[in-house]
Amino acid sequence: MLSTLCMTLCIILIRRHPEISITGCACVGSLTSGLICLPFADLSAAQPPQLIFLVLFGLVNSAAGLTLFSLGSRKLPAMQTALISTLDTPLAPLWVWIAFQENVTLQTLIGGAIVLAAVIGNIVWSRRAVR
Repeated sequence: MLSTLCMTLCIILIRRHPEISITGCACVGSLTSGLICLPFADLSAAQPPQLIFLVLFGLVNSAAGLTLFSLGSRKLPAMQTALISTLDTPLAPLWVWIAFQENVTLQTLIGGAIVLAAVIGNIVWSRRAVR
């Protein structure tokens, strides 16, 4: 819930203050969330090569992903921005399956399909309403 609240505040700040550096905000947000989570992390669970991949994942996924999301959120209505941000949840099992060949349960596929259909349906519906 705190993560959702912080993401909402970030989007609102970026919309209200377009002069703010999006990349800087994404980097500060990623660093802050990392520092908040650090006391709960078990760093002994990862070997040094794995830590390098984790750092790269954080840099690419968090900083670059949030930067691109923030750029797009300036140009889309708030409702569509919120719906598109929900795509992270149903698409996560897909990325894990592609990268690690992990099997996905039927319930995960059904839930992801519902969220995906809702997002696509909203985008199609709003495009028709504009016309």
